[in-house]
Amino acid sequence: MPPGMPPQGGPVSPGAVGEYASWGSRVIGVLVRSFIFLPAWIVVLILAAISDVLGILAWVVLIVFGVAATIRMFIQRGHLGYDVGDRAAGQFLISETTGAPLGSGMTVFVRQLAHIVDSLICYIGWLFPLWDAKRQTIGDKIMTTVVVKGRPQPHDVKTLLVNAFMFWTPVIKT
Repeated sequence: MPPGMPPQGGPVSPGAVGEYASWGSRVIGVLVRSFIFLPAWIVVLILAAISDVLGILAWVVLIVFGVAATIRMFIQRGHLGYDVGDRAAGQFLISETTGAPLGSGMTVFVRQLAHIVDSLICYIGWLFPLWDAKRQTIGDKIMTTVVVKGRPQPHDVKTLLVNAFMFWTPVIKT
């Protein structure tokens, strides 16, 4: 088990997963996940200013690769418990009941869908970690997930970022 990784196995008693990640560190994780696409957006805007055809082609390429990279990060997060944003913020996404990563199936994607509820109530659900004892959003409560502090190992931020764009290779747990 890598250092900093929460315990895995059967049911987890309260507090056994370690310290819950703060709202600020969760925001950092989201920002890193979002801003990794910034250079691509800049290139698309430049190409669109130069030529309509290049702009349209660049938009299509950005959308295809953006969707693929996002799916890849979902898989990383489900399989490893973290992605490039979580690694940069020093946190893990785990199941509250097992203490293990969610798995690389649909669970992480469904969790993202559960976050729609956080937005539906005037985005207040995103602020729940500020006062909630387990620092969970409403989407986390629905999916029984928690984000805990810890330095994911052995992948570094650069490796995870590069791997987010390597859709053709499997995510391997080390």
